[in-house]
Amino acid sequence: MEQFIDFIVDLADEELYSFFDGNARAFFLHGGCFEFAKIIKSNIKHSKIIINKEENHCGVLYRGKLYDANGLIKDKNNFRLASTQDIKFMEDNFGIPEKRYINGIRIVDFLNNELKFCNIEDMLKKLDDVEQER
Repeated sequence: MEQFIDFIVDLADEELYSFFDGNARAFFLHGGCFEFAKIIKSNIKHSKIIINKEENHCGVLYRGKLYDANGLIKDKNNFRLASTQDIKFMEDNFGIPEKRYINGIRIVDFLNNELKFCNIEDMLKKLDDVEQER
């Protein structure tokens, strides 16, 4: 999963370099965490969006582990599954409004369009197989 996260961050850096000032990971960790979580959620069927207790950062739950744009989140106790109300709160309050769109297209939609050419489920299975061999 962490390699997939790096793949998304690298894709964002490559496709939207000037938009992210060459540092998509920093954006996804400081203001764009909900955008990142939505990208993961829309591409990995069984993932769920999580929110921290302070309600100022989110990530995803996948196969019992928590992730954000840095990879594995070690402090599991500081996060919970996001409710419908939490999702609405994040949609209204998270992020940097001027960084949600590029040329009138939502960042999430732009990156999801790029990712649709990848077979995400197969990619994750192969990455899981490699991790299990270690």
